[in-house]
Amino acid sequence: MFRVVPPVTAALNAGSSNPSEVRSVKLVMEVLDDEFDIHRLGPNAAVPRQIFDESLYCVFRSDDELSLVCRSGLQLGAEKLEPGWAMLKVRGPLDLSLKGIMARLSTTLAEASVAMFVLSSYDTDYVMVPVRDLTPACAALRTADVEVIERGTLS
Repeated sequence: MFRVVPPVTAALNAGSSNPSEVRSVKLVMEVLDDEFDIHRLGPNAAVPRQIFDESLYCVFRSDDELSLVCRSGLQLGAEKLEPGWAMLKVRGPLDLSLKGIMARLSTTLAEASVAMFVLSSYDTDYVMVPVRDLTPACAALRTADVEVIERGTLS
């Protein structure tokens, strides 16, 4: 399940037009232990059954593609494969009326020249960054007053 993220100028408080409020909420992110891959299959491809055995995965189908995110190492017959992503989970659950969370995180990572791939669920948001950029990503987030919890597997 995905939701539309608000524009960069949005504020976290519902109905607010003050961008400075985006920084007023303390965000906590946790680096997940596994490394992840992003797979692109054709729009008519079947979802590979083995993905459903994973503890964390994302399936997104459109008229143009089938995109899958899952733990690294699965062979899913992808047309394109982007391996080697770390995943950071925003501690939630988050209220769906909150605005500006993704704007704050994406601006911070962009200013640090770190690429990102975003997933959202009903309860929270997930930000993926290349594993090679995990250290600078965490440093940039901390500088932006985001608490980052690293358990040590990927860090």
